[in-house]
Amino acid sequence: MPDRVLITDVPWDDLSVERAELARVGATLDRASANDEATLAREAAGASGLLTCWATVSAAVLEGAGESLRVVARLGTGTDNIDLAAAARLGVPVTRVPDYCVPEVADHTLALLLAIRRDVVGSVNAVRAGEWDPDRAGGLRRLAGDAIGLIGFGRTAAAVRERALAFGLTVLGENRSGDDRGTGCEMVSREELLERSDVVSLHAPLTAETRRTVDAAFLERMKPGAVLLNVARGGLIDADAVLAALESGRLAAVGLDVFEPEPPGERLEDWHPLARHPRAFVTPHTAFLSRESLIELRTRAARQVADVLSGRRPEHLVDPAVWERRTGD
Repeated sequence: MPDRVLITDVPWDDLSVERAELARVGATLDRASANDEATLAREAAGASGLLTCWATVSAAVLEGAGESLRVVARLGTGTDNIDLAAAARLGVPVTRVPDYCVPEVADHTLALLLAIRRDVVGSVNAVRAGEWDPDRAGGLRRLAGDAIGLIGFGRTAAAVRERALAFGLTVLGENRSGDDRGTGCEMVSREELLERSDVVSLHAPLTAETRRTVDAAFLERMKPGAVLLNVARGGLIDADAVLAALESGRLAAVGLDVFEPEPPGERLEDWHPLARHPRAFVTPHTAFLSRESLIELRTRAARQVADVLSGRRPEHLVDPAVWERRTGD
């Protein structure tokens, strides 16, 4: 019997990219009929691998697959939708693709900042409404000479730094280890970063420790009139606190590509008011998106499943120790 892989959920209908990669090792691919825990646990039974995008891969789903399960692969960078503790307990390695969209997210970070500082959205909307008045954007400020603070200094933040330097910004970095990833970025404490930064940009993963990093106390320590950007995870900010800081003038503007939940409410009238605030520049979780990034993501995620099924060590293991216990490699 060929190995069977179950894909829990994806926003695209064509699975030809994934099937082509799995076919290299003779594996087949099924798509789950629904994303609730009971359905996934039932349909995962006997599967050799799971590919997942946003669906919750709980302990029950992992246990439902049984002893045949050899790998769970995330179609994305983070793994907060996968029960990593249960996977480790069951000896199932988990993979991800942490760097497939680094250029896109870095570009999007600067795009949000430029849209805010150059009044791009307001000016475009005014012209479309028949208004030609350069004076309406009279409060514009140049970027060069300002400081941007990057919280969570990983691959994406390093790429943001390269772009920010090209615009003449001073770049500050902050992470738990103080590692500048060989970039020469000035690494500072959280307190110093907030005091010095005209723009604060979030690039940290969402964990129990980082949830609601941006709360009222965080915002109070920021420079008055600073800009906040979040292209990482919606759960990093307290939306109520950010809304209050916008309305008080503590924040000049925010640029958000992520929200919690997404969309920001079940019905438009229930959306969190931050999502529609006139000084909130919100995009619908598209920072990662390009034709190129999606093909790369799909290919590399499926290839890691194929690698495990053929006995090869995959490219990006979340916990290498699980692989080593399972294989002795």
